[in-house]
Amino acid sequence: MNSFLKSFLEHFSVLPFENPVLIFLLVLLIILFAPLVFRKIKFPYIIGLIFAGVLFGPHGLNLLANDKSFELLGNVGILYIMFLAGLDLDLREFKENKNKSIYFGFFTFIIPLAIGFPICYYVLGFGVQASLLTAAMFSTHTLVSYPIVSNMHLSRNKAVTTTIGGTIFTDTAVLLILAFVLDQNKASGDFDWLWMLASLSLFLVIIFLVIPKISAWFFKKFENEKQSHFIYALSIMFFAAFIAELSGLEAIIGAFLAGLVLNRYIPHSSALMNRIEFIGNSLFIPFFLISVGMMVNISLLLQGFNTIIIALTLSLVAILGKWLAALITQKTFRFSKAQRNIILGLSSSHAAATLAIILAGFQVGVINEVILNGTIILILITCVFSSFITQKAATQLVKEDDSPQEDKRELEHRVLIPLANPQTSQNLIETALLMKEQKRKESFYALNIIDDPEATLSQRQKGQQMLEEAAKIAAASDNLLHTITRYDINIGSGIIHTIKENNITDVFLGASPETSAITLFEKISDRIQQQFEQNVFVLKNKQPINTLKRIVVAIPPLLETEPGFLNCFKRLRNLSLQLNTKIVFFSTEETADYLKAICKDKNTKLSADFRELPSWEDFLIIKKVIRENDLLMVFMARKNSKTHNNLLGKLPYYLSKFFHDFDTILIFPKQENIEVEKKVLFQ
Repeated sequence: MNSFLKSFLEHFSVLPFENPVLIFLLVLLIILFAPLVFRKIKFPYIIGLIFAGVLFGPHGLNLLANDKSFELLGNVGILYIMFLAGLDLDLREFKENKNKSIYFGFFTFIIPLAIGFPICYYVLGFGVQASLLTAAMFSTHTLVSYPIVSNMHLSRNKAVTTTIGGTIFTDTAVLLILAFVLDQNKASGDFDWLWMLASLSLFLVIIFLVIPKISAWFFKKFENEKQSHFIYALSIMFFAAFIAELSGLEAIIGAFLAGLVLNRYIPHSSALMNRIEFIGNSLFIPFFLISVGMMVNISLLLQGFNTIIIALTLSLVAILGKWLAALITQKTFRFSKAQRNIILGLSSSHAAATLAIILAGFQVGVINEVILNGTIILILITCVFSSFITQKAATQLVKEDDSPQEDKRELEHRVLIPLANPQTSQNLIETALLMKEQKRKESFYALNIIDDPEATLSQRQKGQQMLEEAAKIAAASDNLLHTITRYDINIGSGIIHTIKENNITDVFLGASPETSAITLFEKISDRIQQQFEQNVFVLKNKQPINTLKRIVVAIPPLLETEPGFLNCFKRLRNLSLQLNTKIVFFSTEETADYLKAICKDKNTKLSADFRELPSWEDFLIIKKVIRENDLLMVFMARKNSKTHNNLLGKLPYYLSKFFHDFDTILIFPKQENIEVEKKVLFQ
C-alpha cells in the first residue's frame, strides 16, 4: 500500500506530467468531459476543448506540456480538418460555385489586408514589413469551427463550399507574401519566382494526375482490404501535405487537395468515410483544439496596458475584415443572413496558419514579442467568436435546409437484399446503402435462404457467416441491417414470403460477374416480371462501385409513367451524388423533357447529359459512348405492363454481345394493377 501511495505521489508531484499513460488518460478525460460540460451550458463544444487546453496547459495548471508529441498530434488534427473538408465537399456544387469561392477568397484576402496595413503602420506604429505580415495574418484563417458544420451535415451547403474554396485562395496568397518577406530578410534578397512556379506546377501534377491513377488502381486491386483503405487514405493525406511543404505551400493546402482528389473514391455515406470521420472527430481534431488552447498565455494580459490594446486591436481588425468580406459575398450572391454568418464563423478563426506566419516573422526579427503575444490572445478571441457564430448560424441553416414535406409523407422504404454468393454480397450491400434516401427512413433486410432440408451444419454456418459479414458492412457506415435466415422449399418462394411478411418495397439481387445477360434474363429477369411487383434492382458488378467514373442510363419510351419510376430515379440520383459521377441519359425526347424538369429541381442537383434514343432498336448507339469504368443502368418495362414493347426482347443479346465487360444494373420499377403469375421462382 505504501509503495502504491509513493508511486502515486511521484507521478502527480512532477509537473507537467511525464508519464505517457497518465498524459494520454488526462487528454482522453478532457475530450470526454469538456464537450459535455460546455454543451450543458449551451456553449459550442469546441470552446470547451480550447479552454481545457488553456486550463491544463503550460500557462494554466501546467499538467500538460506543449511538447513535440502535442505539436505532432495538433498538426495531424489541423491536417485532418482540411482533409475532411475536401472529402465532404460536393464536387458538383464546388465546380458550379467556383467563381463564388474565388470571389470570396479575393475579398477575404484583400479587405483584411487593406484595413490591417494602415492600422498596423499608422496607428500601432509597426514597421513596413511587420505591418505587411501582420495584415497578411488577418487575411488567413483556419477552419477551426468546421467540425460543427460537418456534425450538423451542412458541409455541402453553398455558403460552406464557398468558404472552403476561399480558404485555399487566401491562404495561398498570404503564403506568397510570407515567402517574399522572408526572402527579403535573407542575404541574397532575390525572390526566386521561377522556382516557386516550377515547384507549384510539379505539386499540382502529382496531386491531380498521379494520385488519382494510383488511387483507382489501389481500390480495384485491394477491394476487400478495408483496413488498408483507411491507411491508404491517411497516407495520401500526409504525402500531399509533405509535398505541399516542399513546394513552398502550407501543409493544410496539400491535405485539403488530397481530400478533394479522394472525394470521388470515398462516398460520403460509405464505411470508409465513417471510419475517417470517427477517428478524426474522436481523437485528432480534439488534440488540435486542445493544443490551440495550450498556446494561449492569459498572463500576457497582465504584462501591461500596451499588450491588451494591441491584442484587442488586432482581434477587432481581424474580425472586421472577415465580416466585411462575408457581407459583400452575401450581397453579391444573395445568400441568406444565416449563410453570411456561417461564412463569417468559418473564416474568422485564426490558429495554425496565423501562428505559422507570425512565428516565421518573429524568427527573422520582423515581428517583435509584443505582436507575437497579441497574436496569441487573438487566436483565443477569434476561435471563441468563430465557434459561437458558427453554432448559431448552423442551427439556423439546419432549419432552412429541412427536408421537403413530400419526402416526409412517403411511407417507409423497406429494402430486401437476398444473399447467396459471398463474391457478390459485399458490392450488393454497399450499392444498396449508397442508393438509400438520406432524408427518409429506410430499413434494410439481408436474407439467406436454406432450401435443402438436408443441408449440412457447415452449409448453414456459411449462410449465417455471410449474414454476419453483411451486418458488419452496414454497421461500418452507421446503418442497421436486419438479418433473416429462412427455410423454404426453394429460393424464389423464400424471397416472395419474406417480401410479404416484411412489407418490402425494394429488392436488390446480385448476379455473378461471369453471368451472361442471356442467362441473367432467363433465370432472373423473366421471373422477376412474373412474380415481383416491387422495385427490383439486379446488379452485376465487376469492380468496386467507388471506382466507377460515369453512369450511362437507358430508359424505354414512356417508362416514366410507371408508378415506381420516380422512386427508382431517386435511387439512381442518390448513387450519382454519392459517387460524384456524371449521368448520361439515353431516352426518347419526351422522356428526356421529363427528366430535365426533375434535374432542374434544387433538391436534385444532378450533373447530366441527355442523348436521344428514338427507338430501342438503336440501343447500340450507347456502345459508341460508353467507356471503361462506366456503369450501365437499364430501366426495364415488364412484359405484362402498359409500357412494354417487343423490341425489349433483343436486350439480352445486346448486353451479352456488346456490354458483357461492363458493370450493369437492371432496374424494374414497381408497377400496379398487373396480373402476377402464381408460379414459384427458381424451381
